[in-house]
Order: sequence, then C-alpha cells, then structure tokens
Amino acid sequence: MTKKVTRTSQCKKISKLSKIVKKEDHLSVSKQKNVNNNVQSMSYTKKSMNKKLSPAETIGHDDYLMSQIIRMIPNSNERENLRLVSKRINFLCNSKVNNQPFQNFSNIKDSDKFKWDVFVQRNVQTFIEFSGDTLAIKVPFCNPIVLKYLENRREMIEFQRHRIKKIEIESIHDDCLNFLRSLNCFESVEMITFHPINASSLVLKVFEYCSSLKPHTIRFAWLYMNRINFHPITFERFQTNKLFPKSVKTIKIDCNPHAINWLFKATERISNRFFETLIIGNELYSGLIVLETREKILKLMKCFQNIKINLSEQLEYDVTSNLAESLSLVEVDSETKLSYDVMITLHKFRYNRFDPLTDELIPEDIDIRVAILNILNLRHFRVQCHPSWTKPSKYYINPFPKLLKMMRNLTTLELSMRIFHSPNEFKTLVTKLNINIKNVKLSHCEKLNNTCIESLANSCKEITYLSLEHVKSNSISIKKAISFFQNLKGFSVFFLHHSRNINSFNDFLVKKKDRDNVVTLNWPELDFLQVVFNAPITRDKKFLEQIEKETPRQCGRFIIKYHSKKRFSSSEVVEIIIQKSTKYYSQFIKLFSKPSWIND
Repeated sequence: MTKKVTRTSQCKKISKLSKIVKKEDHLSVSKQKNVNNNVQSMSYTKKSMNKKLSPAETIGHDDYLMSQIIRMIPNSNERENLRLVSKRINFLCNSKVNNQPFQNFSNIKDSDKFKWDVFVQRNVQTFIEFSGDTLAIKVPFCNPIVLKYLENRREMIEFQRHRIKKIEIESIHDDCLNFLRSLNCFESVEMITFHPINASSLVLKVFEYCSSLKPHTIRFAWLYMNRINFHPITFERFQTNKLFPKSVKTIKIDCNPHAINWLFKATERISNRFFETLIIGNELYSGLIVLETREKILKLMKCFQNIKINLSEQLEYDVTSNLAESLSLVEVDSETKLSYDVMITLHKFRYNRFDPLTDELIPEDIDIRVAILNILNLRHFRVQCHPSWTKPSKYYINPFPKLLKMMRNLTTLELSMRIFHSPNEFKTLVTKLNINIKNVKLSHCEKLNNTCIESLANSCKEITYLSLEHVKSNSISIKKAISFFQNLKGFSVFFLHHSRNINSFNDFLVKKKDRDNVVTLNWPELDFLQVVFNAPITRDKKFLEQIEKETPRQCGRFIIKYHSKKRFSSSEVVEIIIQKSTKYYSQFIKLFSKPSWIND
C-alpha cells in the first residue's frame, strides 16, 4: 500500500527545509544573475563566512550543489513543493540548465514514450498531456469548454517548458492556434511529429503561430492507426522558406506514400538538395515497388543532400534474395550521400523447411548492378532472432558470411549468436568482416567464450565500442575481453543470472590500505564501462552498496541503478555505469538497438 501524504505533513517538510535556506536572508549576500546560463551566483561576505554552518546549511547556500540536486528530481510535483522553500530555490527550479536531465538513462518502463493507443481506446477526444520529454496534442474541436480546458493546462506546459524536447500533434483546431501563440514556450523542442491525417493543413499553420518553435527534426508518422481521411492543401502561394523553419535539418517519414501526397506536390517547387537529411522508414520505402509512387519518392529524394533508409524485414529464409531485391530499388546521383540501416528478424515457422537448392539464391528479375552498389552503402546491419528461432535447422546454410563480406563500408554490426550452429562458425564469420568496423553488438552469447572474443579482436582491430548480451559469467572475463582490443573505448556486458556474477566485477576492485575488508573501485582505462547483472542476490546488492559508498568520484562518474523487471516478474536488474564523463553514456546507447534487458 502506498502511504498517503497529507497536506499538513508536506507543509512540515517544506518548513524544515526552509529553515536551512531562509537563513541567507540574515546574511550579507550579494546576488548576481548570470544571463547566459540563467543561474544565480551568490558571494558571501567575510562576516557571514566566519559563522559555523552545518553541512545541510552549506549545501543549501551553494547554488552549484543545489542545482545538481534539483537536476536529479525529474518529478514535477516534487519540484513544485521544492519551489515553495524560498525565492532563490524557486529561481533555481525554473532555470533552463537545471531542467535538463542529469543523465538520460535507459528505462525499462519506457516512460518517455507517449502512449497514444491508451487515449484512443478510451475515446478521449481532446487532450494535451505531458509524458517524459514529450508533449502530446489532440484538439480537433473548439468550443468554450475546450478553451477553458486549454487554459487549465497552461501552467503545466509553462512549468515543463525546458523539459519539452518532443511534440506530437494529432490535430489542433484553427481557433485554438492562438493558444499556442500565447504560450510561446517551445524553445527547447528538438523534434515535432505530425500525424499524417492532418499534417497537410497543420504544418504551415503551426510554425506560423509558434515563433519559438524551431526544431531540428520534423517527423511524419502514424501516432496510432485509424480510419484514413486526408485533408488536401493547395500550394498556390507556397514559399519554400515558409514550409519549415530554417532550423530544420532532418525530415523523417514513417508512413505510407498516400499519407504525404501533399508533400510530394510541395517538392515540385523545392530546389535540389535544399534540405540536409531525409530518413525514410519501411512503409515509405515499400512504395518504391509501385512505378507511379516510385517516381514521386525519387523526386522527393532530390530535395535532400543525405538520404538514410531504414529497412526492417521479418524472414525465415531467403535473406539474400529479399535483401538484394530491397537494395535494387534506389539509385541516386554522385552528389547525394546514401546510407542504409537494415534490421532482419529471423522467425521459424513450423511447416517450412530449408531447401539448399532454392533458398538464399539471388532473383534474376532485379537490377543486380544497383543492388551490389547499394550494399556498399550499408552502414548499420542488425540480425536478431524471434523467440521461435532458438537455433538454425540441421541443413541450414548460413548466408551472412557471404553478405557481410560484401559490406565493405559497414561501421556498426549487431548479431544474434543463435544464427550459428557453433562458436567455430562465428570464428569463421569474423574473418569476413570489414576490418575497419567500429561498433559490434552480440546477443544470446550463452555459448560465447574468450577465444571467440579474441578471434573478433584479431580480425577487427579498429573496434571502439563492444556490447555483449546474455553472457555466462563463468565463460567470459571482463578484464580479459577488454585486453584483447587495442582501440576499445566503450564496453557493455549483460550477464545472465548466476550466484557468482559479482566475481566477474572483482577485477575492478581494490582493498583500502587503511581499512580492512573495505573495497573501492579501481578505475578502468576505458572511457565507458557498463556491467548489467540479472536478478542480483541480496548479498551482492549489499556489496555493491558498500563499493558505491566508499568510492570517491565526481558526480555521474560511477552510478549503480536498480531496474525492476516488467511483465509480472519480481526479479531486478542492476546496472553499473563507470565513465570518464557523463556524456559517454548517451553516446554509447545511441549506437545500438535498445538493450535486451529492457525489451525482454
């Protein structure tokens, strides 16, 4: 049961905290506002410094320390209570710098993603809701009740203004656009997503009414599936520079071609390579098969300097033929940079059997020249296995060694070890890889051992970031695995449950000389190290708490986080992060797909 917090108990907590901070009113203090970072700096006179302050008072008077504390409180309700302590704390809570998250951690609950389907199932017609860093808007009607509702949401939006990084708009009535104009608090927004149904009539209006809205990415995607009812728009007085703000660098399209016919019409008046980057999703790319739609998409591509194509295939066999067919659909000129990010998910169906005479053959009715040309443009290649695919069939001929040998410009590779019959087959594959590959992630590594890791290191000496998942702690040593690589900067390993998992972490511990039975962290030479244990036992959790307590470090350099398992499982996952700077975590997690310990 959750304990109910009464208004009286909240006031008592606030009054206790205010006693610490309000003593500054009796001190001779000179205040100076820093316009650049919007943080108030305070300098005390000698008279005030001579007074003995308790540790709590010292922290309360230090703007830098208070800012670090405030940044670690993402809950808006808790911040709202903290704002009541004093004017200075209120000022720090409203600071743009202090509203930026201290560290964007991976989260099992996936709280940053707004769940549109929940509101659609409940048949909620009008709402403005905030989740994580996303503001979701659906206002299809306008009447006095709706306008009153919007005014009630004003304080919530203004309070979260610096935390809003993404906006998702399903619809907004013309008569409600003035509400957005009056807010004028979207300066921190990085990406805005339009639901394709109403995008044609919204794009021009939203940016016209919201002058502070200057995102670097615009996305057109299905926020939820519903009945398609498009609203046409005319471009008689259309001007290219007014379609999107100048801040827009990237346009992402994750919907079918029919949903953006208005955008195809707009491209007729846009000059070649006017925009920087176009990211094409699976739905739009499938439209290239139809000749009429293909011409429209190719014309759209000419408006961009860089094209990135994200493909996702669910297959059992015929990987080679499907990949060759997909890569044969697009050919761009030499001035346009083209890259592919391909994900293949292997399923195993009950009645299908592998036929070596017909499966994995290249079809004859494709442009093989374009396919071979585009396989050189593959930068990120992922192969994952559905739970139905636990191992390859007896007569399965693995197509990936030949395919990977052709991917000479591949920089990032993700592979499930379930595509191999044995570890020796993996050792053969790594000899075919591009020697300049930078990032490698291997999952389902139950059979992986130190010799496999050594083979990978010998074949690909330029690897800088390595991630291993589903590892048995008695099969791979962290310190030994790291020693194989000459240029390794970041390493992540996810261990399956084992009673002696903590032993794999002992290489990074050292005993304190002045205290018996007390250990502290022995910092590794890597820029970034992430160790994740599944279902840690109580003894190991206490041991980690002691290490965390005894290890001196700067803020954010050594972090231990516990994640509760989802899907009705009571077991925990402990995540240990060791990094030279807080920037490395966010850099590392962007390289690969979401970790399995979050998805599982």
